[in-house]
Formats: sequence, C-alpha cells, structure tokens
Amino acid sequence: MPECPLCKIPSQDVPRHKKRFHGHVYSLASGVPYERIIRTAPLAFLNCPHVENSQQCRYQHKDFSKIKTHFKEKHNYNSHVTALITLWPDPAAADVIEVDSARGVCGEDAHQAVRLIFHDSIGFSQEMHAKGIFSGGGADGSVLVFPDVEANRSENAGIADGVNGQLRFLAAHPVTAADLVRFAAAVGITNCPGASRLKFFTGRPNATAPSPEGLVPNPADSVTKILARFADAGNIAPAEVVALLASHSIANANFVWLKGIGFPGSANNSVEVSSPLPIGTTAQPGELRLQSDFALAQDPRTACVWQSFINDQELMQNAFIEAVDKMSRIGLAHPENLIDCSVVVPQPVAKVTKPATYPATKSFKDIQRACFECFESPFSSLASDPGPTETLVAGQVGT
Repeated sequence: MPECPLCKIPSQDVPRHKKRFHGHVYSLASGVPYERIIRTAPLAFLNCPHVENSQQCRYQHKDFSKIKTHFKEKHNYNSHVTALITLWPDPAAADVIEVDSARGVCGEDAHQAVRLIFHDSIGFSQEMHAKGIFSGGGADGSVLVFPDVEANRSENAGIADGVNGQLRFLAAHPVTAADLVRFAAAVGITNCPGASRLKFFTGRPNATAPSPEGLVPNPADSVTKILARFADAGNIAPAEVVALLASHSIANANFVWLKGIGFPGSANNSVEVSSPLPIGTTAQPGELRLQSDFALAQDPRTACVWQSFINDQELMQNAFIEAVDKMSRIGLAHPENLIDCSVVVPQPVAKVTKPATYPATKSFKDIQRACFECFESPFSSLASDPGPTETLVAGQVGT
C-alpha cells in the first residue's frame, strides 16, 4: 500500500476532500527534512516531534477532523479558507519567511513578523476619520501592499527585511496581505520559549492606500503621547499598551541610537535610558532599555500593570493574546465577519523554567518602584543571581 513519505499516511486514508488537502499533505513529502520546513498552520495537524529521524511523523486524525469540521460546517470550504490551508504547499518555499521553527530558534525573522503586526495595525486614526481626513486602514496589510512607501519611512526604520520576506509569500499564494501579516506573527512567535499562542482570524481586505505618515509612536515620545496614539488608533487602553510591550522581550533594535556614559554611541539622543543591563559581560550582550519602556514602567497610569507581570508568565501571556487580537482589528469596517482560524496556530515552544531574578549583587533595594497600590498582587519576591557586579562596557554602534 503506498504511503505518504513524510507522515506515513496510507493513501486510502486521505479524506475524500483530498483535492483540497491531499495536495498539501503530499507536497510536504518530497524528502525535504522536517527541520527545513517552516512551522506553519497547515502543519498544526501533524504531530511531528523534533527527533533525529524527522520522517517518523504521525497523522493526527483528531486534529485534522477538527479542522475539517471547522471549515466545512462553518465556512463551506470557501476559496479564502482553502487558500489558507494550502498556503505553503511547496517545501521548496519553506525558507521564505524562515522563522527557524524546527530548531526552536526565536530568531530575527520571528521578531520581524511580530513587529510588522504593530507597524501595520497602528496606521489608523479615529480622530482623522471623524474629521473626514484619510485615516489609514489599520490592520490592512498596507506595509506589504505599499512596501516602497511605508518601509522607507523613518518611523518604520528596520521593517524592510520583514516586509521583503513576506512579499515573497504574498506573490506566490492567494491570501491577502492583511491576513498574511497576522498569520506570520502568530506562527513566528511560537518559536520563542514561553510565548503566547495568539489568536488568528482571517478575512481582512487589502489596503487601498498607504497609511498616513506620523502615526507610529517613537521611543522618545512621552507616555501621554504614546497612550493617546494607541487610544486614537483603536481604543487600546493603557493596560493593553503595557501588555503589548511584552513583545519587547524578544525584540531587536537596529535603528535606535544609544547615549550615555558606558553605553555605545556618543550622540545626544533621547530614546535610550541608563540601564543595569550590561553591554558585554553576560550571556545576553547588547541589551538595552528603551526610554519609552522605562517611562511606562514608572508612570502612574501604567506602573501597576507593569508590576503585575513580574514573574507571572501566564498573566502576561493572556494579556498579550487579547491585546494583539484587539490591535489586529484596528480600522476594520466589519471585524465581526472575520473567520476564526486559531485552531491552526501551532503550540509555542515550552517556556523557560527559570524564574525572574535580580542581576548579580542587585536586590529589591535597587528597584525604582512606582506602584504602591498592588495590594492584591504585591511586588514579587525575587532571588538575586550569583556572581560579581556586572559592569557596563563602552563601545560604538551603527545601524
């Protein structure tokens, strides 16, 4: 009896609707090792453990049935959903977004995918819309539809690589740019240990014009200005802004110029603040703290929410899920018509079990505490890492 080379599925066991699914399942069976295949939603119904012999994958009848029923009964296999299921049918295209999933790497491509959700969604203004001024489309994929415009703006510095990577997918598959941005982020972040399993809804139309310039908050902005921008974009509350900043725990900064004695750079810039995190003496060299993050951690409107996340991974995960989902609906005329396809998002890599700690020689007495109202959730009791005092290393930095 013929078998699927990748997942050992007898041909006769492929469901009747194999014309819609069979092509995808078997196209992944060209001998390409699973380690080279991107972690994608179509793979969510394959139980493929990370073993040396990656061809030992087993078919998940239960999960596949759930997906089949979800699409057939609720959505009648419309062309849009079919496009979602067959989004990456060709293993040769597995390196297009490259989120290093099978290696468990929370790499630059995953960071970029998560970042694009923000830069795309924030491009909408309720105030401008009320005045009859073009207000942008929000979660409309405009960063991909108009890459030569939005990716070249200073406020979007650093997103070009992520945009270019997703454009190659967009050109090859019948999905909207708006949905692809959200899907790539939901899938990409699962490579980061302890990440949230984001919701994924499909059915967004593509952008018809670039978003207006000047709608992306800057790290040098005041807390008041940042909160006002999020509120104007999509009624994002201060607590939700803090939840969204959980993404900064996996972020990179390529276009933030640093300042201060002991830090790279010498220009008089205002986007970075002194931090106890060393540049080169720990396992995470080059860490920095943005001025906006520092300010939000200290502001009375946001400090207690920030403090509540300390050493509470589950609380932060759940808050991040809901905040990203809300942000992913900004600007949509009929968000109620979106199709829930969250079932196809993979489970994230397991979280790191080590709890939060203070840097070596630091303790509670060094905390710049700004919240004294969390009686139900007091400041967490944390241990200090062993070792000598960590020192800052001077140097130079480029873009």
